[in-house]
Amino acid sequence: MKIFFRFDYNEIIGSGHLFRCLTIIKGLKKNNEIFIISRANSTEKKLIEQKLKKEVKKIFFFKPENKIKKKNYRSWLRTSQIKDSVETSNILKKCKAGNNDVIIVDHYGIHNIWIKQINKKIRTIFIDDFIRKNLKSDIIINGNVNAKKNFYIKRRNQKIFVGSKFAIINPMYNPKFKLSSVKKILVFFSNSDLNKFYLKIIKSLKEIKDNLQITVIGGLSNKVNNKLTTKKIRFFNYVKNFDKMILKSTLCIGSCGSAYLQRLYYNIPSIVYSLSENQKPFCNFLDKNKAALYLGNEQDFSSSNFKKKFYKIINDKKKLMSMSTKSKIMVDKFTLQRVLEIIKPSDKNKLKLKRAKINDINIFYNWVKDNKVVKNSVKRKKITYENHKKWFKKAISNPKIKIFVLYLNNIPVGQIRFNKRNKKYILDYSLDWFVRGRYFGQELVKMGMNKLEKKERYIIEAKVRKNNLQSKKIFENLNFKYKLKNEFIIFKYV
Repeated sequence: MKIFFRFDYNEIIGSGHLFRCLTIIKGLKKNNEIFIISRANSTEKKLIEQKLKKEVKKIFFFKPENKIKKKNYRSWLRTSQIKDSVETSNILKKCKAGNNDVIIVDHYGIHNIWIKQINKKIRTIFIDDFIRKNLKSDIIINGNVNAKKNFYIKRRNQKIFVGSKFAIINPMYNPKFKLSSVKKILVFFSNSDLNKFYLKIIKSLKEIKDNLQITVIGGLSNKVNNKLTTKKIRFFNYVKNFDKMILKSTLCIGSCGSAYLQRLYYNIPSIVYSLSENQKPFCNFLDKNKAALYLGNEQDFSSSNFKKKFYKIINDKKKLMSMSTKSKIMVDKFTLQRVLEIIKPSDKNKLKLKRAKINDINIFYNWVKDNKVVKNSVKRKKITYENHKKWFKKAISNPKIKIFVLYLNNIPVGQIRFNKRNKKYILDYSLDWFVRGRYFGQELVKMGMNKLEKKERYIIEAKVRKNNLQSKKIFENLNFKYKLKNEFIIFKYV
């Protein structure tokens, strides 16, 4: 399979698009041919080659023609939509791209005019951050925390995958937030910090008399001033093991660029500022859900307010632990694998059913709060995380309840549960919405039934709402007998 990436990198666009694509490339380079298409000047070209040359088959560069303006996304392409699309199509033709190949676009400056002109043989996948409501690509992926499907104007046959379960990050460690006597503060604003806002943060932190250990990290082209290093403050211009820096932190201070998803995964409390308009929705969402403290945009910065808020939160252990707990259910370790599965779907023979474990508690909660699962459930009630935790811990240790997780290529994509009552098993199942429509429901129920004891004679019973036609068809195909009871269908199998 040939996979093409169209993105740009510069100090205004930032490094987030480059690193998102690099993360996907590392996950896909085995058994695939990877090509990069980018518009870059000599400095940008050098950095892109430095980061990506060893990872891909070939990199194609176009020359920038126009100047870029930070607040005008259409200027970010540095040429016209049509010209860029024609140049990209020529590359696709040169590389003999076909129906089974794909181009992944992570660029705010590319819109429908570009899509209309592109080679029709190839699938188009757009990585987005609430920039374009009307995108006519084949697939849209928006991996942000508060992303909603209805933000986009959906076209026929288009697939839209939204929410932090599709965050493009590849964590190196398991989350392990803990408090210590030394308060470790990580300050990171990446390449989006064009005004060197981090200097205001450092100046304010210097004035706080507390046992702090401060680490400041710059971006690829946005270098921090190493001369400011003291016993209390360390400065780094880009680090290879960024994950380790986050993992060791007590509190992070930064923006809501792409790195905020890593902070959430590692359950690290944060103070956030928005450095651009497109970051505000994420900052507001985290603040509203008490996973971070949002103190406004960089223009409204007040040193006295920052010091007051910082001192209060860093000395409040309960608050820090609460923020860490709120982060736990937002981003899991399977996000990148889901994105790779969307780009290159696996066969049914990659399905496996395994016994559920206590560590699956958050995965099950994200399934049980899914709107379609709630709509098709018997009680149709949303469950709080605290109630779910109590129920799951009891259920997983109950010998009369058998719970299994369906994995697709090691990604959890569904669950099936059997509650034993005398010689009857009450069956309940659900699929993750990102694999619905791939006909895994019948496979899940069949595999679950095969896990039950075959020595004894028993009845398997399932209660399904009349309007749940997909489940009705699955149980009929598996030779379940049924009868109607009010708004439900009761299926039985002996």
